Amino acid sequence: MSCVQRAQSDSALDDSSICFENIAKFRKFLNSINYDGPIAASTDNMKLEKNYVILQTNNAINKYVRIYVLQVPIPKVPLFVLEIIPNNSENVNDVHEIHKQVLELTAHFKIHILSIGADDINSYCPIIPNIGPIVCVSDLKHAKKSRRNSIFSGARMLTFGNSFLGFGYVLELSKSLNSVLYHVDVLNVDKQDDGAA
Repeated sequence: MSCVQRAQSDSALDDSSICFENIAKFRKFLNSINYDGPIAASTDNMKLEKNYVILQTNNAINKYVRIYVLQVPIPKVPLFVLEIIPNNSENVNDVHEIHKQVLELTAHFKIHILSIGADDINSYCPIIPNIGPIVCVSDLKHAKKSRRNSIFSGARMLTFGNSFLGFGYVLELSKSLNSVLYHVDVLNVDKQDDGAA
């Protein structure tokens, strides 16, 4: 698909900020792939390369932007860019307000945000009315690895809502005949292996 076709598609954003219309487009996208499961939200500051588009606001050129994406945790499903805004001097309170706005809008469309990631945030797990628990992580790229490694940390049992997982359970899974796990996936694992997560 060419850049022109992508820009003219129904899923292209008309407004580069978090708004009702952009969340509605994401809901339409979820309906088109018949998905109603959990969603990961993430925001990050980025420096634009000189060959890329530079956003202009208030007659000032911005080289830094904040991008906000929503991700369906299924392989080969692209990220949905929800917002791209110039980043002049945001602070923690500004990022908190952005997360709050996203959570309110997604709750309206019955989109289930499971995790929120942002650079330099303190991790905690708030329970928000009409939304449920939200897992906050400082870096979504390493959240998978951290979750995988916590199973092998020596803890006997980890709880996840109404479910649990422990090393013994994973070891038994690796021993079953049709398992996709091998003993090397469970015993003496390399905890720094990003690919294994």
